[in-house]
This record gives sequence, C-alpha cells and structure tokens, in this order.
Amino acid sequence: MGGMAKRSAAMLTETMPEPSCVMHPNRERAPSRPFLGEVPVYNPFECALFEFDRDTRRAITSDLERSLSVARRKRRRRNGGTFFTILFLSGVVLTSWWVVLRPTLPALPSIGQAIQWFPLLSAQASTMEDPPPSNGDTSARGAQDAATPASPTSGSTAPRPVPSGSPTAAGPAPAPPIVSPSKADSRGSSQGIRELITTGRSALARGDLLAARPRLNQALQLSADDAEQTELRADLARIAAETVLSGQVFPDDPLTGRYIIQVGDTLEKIASANKIPLELLAQVNRVVDKNRIRAGQTLKVIHGPFRAIVDTRKFRLELLLGDVFVKEYRVGLGVDDSTPRGDWRVGTKLVNPTYYPPRGGTIVQADDPQNPLGERWIALEGVSGEAVGQERYGLHGTNDPSTIGKNQSMGCIRMANEDAEEVYAFLVQQLSTVTVR
Repeated sequence: MGGMAKRSAAMLTETMPEPSCVMHPNRERAPSRPFLGEVPVYNPFECALFEFDRDTRRAITSDLERSLSVARRKRRRRNGGTFFTILFLSGVVLTSWWVVLRPTLPALPSIGQAIQWFPLLSAQASTMEDPPPSNGDTSARGAQDAATPASPTSGSTAPRPVPSGSPTAAGPAPAPPIVSPSKADSRGSSQGIRELITTGRSALARGDLLAARPRLNQALQLSADDAEQTELRADLARIAAETVLSGQVFPDDPLTGRYIIQVGDTLEKIASANKIPLELLAQVNRVVDKNRIRAGQTLKVIHGPFRAIVDTRKFRLELLLGDVFVKEYRVGLGVDDSTPRGDWRVGTKLVNPTYYPPRGGTIVQADDPQNPLGERWIALEGVSGEAVGQERYGLHGTNDPSTIGKNQSMGCIRMANEDAEEVYAFLVQQLSTVTVR
C-alpha cells in the first residue's frame, strides 16, 4: 500500500505543470520536468505576479517599467551634472594655474635653441642653410663665384629692379633711423647726416614740426660743418619758437603738456613742479598778473629744466631743453682765456644787481648806466673741470655791447642785456646747468 502511494504521488508530480516562479540555476525558466541534480530556485516576484490575473499583472508590470525608466533618467541626469561639475572645476584649476603660476615658470625655449640642444638636428640645419658670404669675403670660392656668370638653370637668381610703377616704388621712402650721437663712427658720416637733414626738412616743409625736430637736432649733433650747423640751428630755433615757446600745445610733444589749475594752486607752485622759472610760465601763457589765476584754467607747461652750453671758440651760448636745441646767443668771455671751463650749476639770480668790484674799487648801484652787470645777474657755482670750487663767476648783461664776441671780461660770461633777460627767464636756480667748453 505504501509503495503504491509513492508511485501515485510521483506520477501526479510528473503530470502537474511547474509554475513559472520556479527557476533553475542553469536555465532561464524551469522545464516541464526538472533535471536530475538540479535544484529549483524560488522567484518571489514572479510568484507574486502568478497569483493575479492577466490584466492585473500587465498593469503592475507597466508601473514597474515606468518607475525603472524614471530612475534611469534621474541616474543619467545625476551622472551628467557630475560630468559638467568636473569640467567646470578643471577649467577653474587651469585658469588659476595660467594666471598665478605660469608667469613664474621659465620661458619655453625657442626653435633655434631646441635645435641646438640636439646635435643631429643642428647638423642637419647647418647643412641645409648656406649663408651668403660677407662683403669682405675674399676666399677662392667667393672669387670664383664673382668671376663666373650665373647659369640660366641655376636655382638662385639675381634680384630684379623694382619697376617705377610698382606699389613699392610709388610709396614714400621710410625715414632713416636716428643714429645715437654716442657712437664714435657716426660723426663724419656725411651720407647719414644728409639723410637726416633731407627727411627733417621734408617734414618741416609739410608742417610736421615734431617729426622734423629730432632729425634736424640729431644732424646738428653729428655735423662738423660750420655753415651746415648754422642752418640747422636756424631751423631748430624756428621749430622751438612754435612748439616750445609759444602758447600752442602739440598733443604728442614730449617737451610740453597741459595742466588744469586746481584749487590752492599758485603759478609759482606750478612752475616749480615743472622745473621752469615763474617768468617763463607766465610769458608762455600770457599771464599778466602772476597772482591771479583761477581753478579750472588750462595752462601750457614746459617740462624743464633748461640748460646752456658755452662754446668759447665761437663765443656762442646754446640754450637746450634736455638735448634739444632751442636758441643761441652771442657772448663775451674773460680776457686771456680766463673763463674756467667745466660744468657750472646756476646759483642766485638777481634783477638789477649792484656791482661790487672783485679787485676793489667803487661800488656801482643798480640801474646805474655805468653798471657793467647790466640788468641781470646769474651766479655760477663750479661743479667739475676748471670750475670746481669757483663761486666768483656769473652770467650777466653788460653796459658795453661792443665787448660781445671778444675776450674782455674778468672771466664772467657777458651777454647783451636783452639776451641776458631771456636766458634769465629760462634757467632755474640749483637745477639748470651751464657747461663751458
């Protein structure tokens, strides 16, 4: 009886269909009958759906798929935000490195330096480049090349002349560079001086005073011809009269500028700040009353100080603003070449000075027609050369204009009274210098 019951139960088990919730580890779904040695696996999700009807199972499956789809979208959005956040932070780090750390790093080597670091590349570059021989090359190869005409099939061709109608020939010729006067070989180069004079006077003819001034001034410093120097000084004096000494302001002129008067300013304060005398500032701006200026008023200022050079051979005083020639004056010097050469600093300045004879004698009062100092006195303090320690000399007017251009003073520098008044208005006490050479 027991054996029959077991056989009946086994037959019933074989004929009953296995539910879909029973899964085997080696198959996607359990077969109609289990294989020997395989253990069925219970899937609670499928078993839960197995308990509902078909429509309910479809609704539950659709809701679950929708939930999974929403979760996937959120995960993508979160992953995308993380990517852009990392990208933004990387940009911030790179920008900070470029702004803060990059200037402190050494500069990258140039291509030429990189080639020199590698002998193989350097050797290849030297074999590829064949520099032309210099003008002084007298080697056999250079002589042979000069004697042998170029072949029509040669890879190198002679430079062709530019046609007169081409854009290069029609355009204006570039201005030659201004040569530094410190170069010893520059003096005496007549071709370079002529180019400077030509371009300077061309600019002067078309009214470009600021372009003409540096070229003509450079030519004056380099020229050794007296007649040429006289013409250049005349041109530069005319330019200075319009650009420096007039009331007109040229916007690009480095020697002058504009100043708007502020509350509390005085004319003397403005002149001192620009290292020029009060008289010159008032004269340039046509200020009648030096004590009456108003805030907001615009003044032309000159960037001083001026200085002077005295040529003892030519009896000439040249007034300069920086290194730019402004004006020249005739002077008289000491008898027997007694005017000490060297550098002087401008000391006390006096209007209508009293004359005290250095060797004793009668004192001559100011405004006396017999006063040999004229109307102005500019004391000179020796700084270098023969002038070191000298304090008894000065630059002054005269009551005898016939002595100008001669050696007839006691060592001082004499000028015509009107010229002494002009120079007095240019030189600043303790700032301007006078060089006697």
